[in-house]
Amino acid sequence: MPSASVTGWRTTATIPEAVSAASRFAKAEGGRLYAGAHFAGMLPGLMSAPPLLAVHGLACTRGERTLFSGMNFSLDTGQLLLVQGGNGRGKTSLLRLLCGLTQPLEGEVRWRGETIAKTREEYHREMAYIGHLNGIKDDLTPLENLHLGAALHGRRPDAQAYEASLIRMGLERCLDLPCRVLSFGQRRRVILAGLLTAGALLWILDEPLTGLDVHGVALIEGLLRDHVAAGGMVVMTTHQPLSLAGVATVPLQVGPVLKPGED
Repeated sequence: MPSASVTGWRTTATIPEAVSAASRFAKAEGGRLYAGAHFAGMLPGLMSAPPLLAVHGLACTRGERTLFSGMNFSLDTGQLLLVQGGNGRGKTSLLRLLCGLTQPLEGEVRWRGETIAKTREEYHREMAYIGHLNGIKDDLTPLENLHLGAALHGRRPDAQAYEASLIRMGLERCLDLPCRVLSFGQRRRVILAGLLTAGALLWILDEPLTGLDVHGVALIEGLLRDHVAAGGMVVMTTHQPLSLAGVATVPLQVGPVLKPGED
């Protein structure tokens, strides 16, 4: 059944009923529909649980400039939210808000129906974030970095899993080398390998393809497809084209749609 999003709650109906319900809710919400939730099954008078990740009325500023306001969307298992927009439009700021690294001017981010401030520890156990910086220790090997990451997040170490994830990322010849001697792309693969062992349901990725060659990009595309197919969730930004055939992708535009050549 085609997907649509109304107030961030999932309901079931026939397509005509769904369209009618969407129209009624849209009017009630000032004409705004939330991106990502879908009509999955409606019983008369009965509403299902809220989506896992939901954003309500989010506003963000940088200095005296408003990057966005009144932002609403939701995301559930098996979906990828692709955040799009030009440079300086607020994509990274949005992802940092979703992680709880910064606070919004207005609105809230909810996980499993609770604000992420209230459910911080649980949320961070189920979420993995990769930003622009690789966040690895130069003097440690790739294996040691994955051990350190697990310790910092309170996870049990699993040396076999760490080695397997690094090999999958094409780093089998770098396992015992200090990360300071690796190329930028190899260092990027180290932190991306951590996604495979983090056990996180939600991946929040800010330009994860930066520094990767075509083979690395294809590898990440495969990781994204596998994670979403297994019921995982992804929120990501990228300026590079992606091949995500078969992935339930939800686009989210931050700022105005740019014409070719604009930035």
